[in-house]
Amino acid sequence: MAKARFEIPTQLPAQIPALVAAPLHAGVDAATRVVGLVREGVTDVSKRALAVQEDATARVDAFGKDAAARRRAVEQRVTALQADAKQLPERLQKLLDGQVAAAGETYAGLVKQGEIIVGRIRRQQPTQVTVEATTMTKPTTKPTTKPTTKKATAKKATAKKAPAKKATARKATAKKA
Repeated sequence: MAKARFEIPTQLPAQIPALVAAPLHAGVDAATRVVGLVREGVTDVSKRALAVQEDATARVDAFGKDAAARRRAVEQRVTALQADAKQLPERLQKLLDGQVAAAGETYAGLVKQGEIIVGRIRRQQPTQVTVEATTMTKPTTKPTTKPTTKKATAKKATAKKAPAKKATARKATAKKA
């Protein structure tokens, strides 16, 4: 393929006839207008693309700042939780010590109140009579029988009690049936 140069002055006559010149000039003007419109469109699209890019950049920056702020907040919260976790054994020990101290104080109060109540009971008239009767019967009572008979009596009493328990067990079994 040969390279041909298109040179307007050499290939076209010097004077273009008017019939041909008018449509040619109209075509050149139309082409110029199309080029102008295309340039305007490209400029408009470029401006719009630049605005969208700036908006996207602003949003990304805002998102980045927001994400950084959130990250700092999370890091601060994690740091606070770690500090709380480190202090937890100490706080639990203090709580335990407080509870043990309160339990000790409560126990001491119960002991004190119990002593007071027991003192009142001992000072009551029927209790004093019972204590005096017990004190009187022990020294005045002398064994009249031999100690061996006491053992035999104790064995008989035990023997009597044992069948009674068995009878109760039999009655309980009969009731179940």
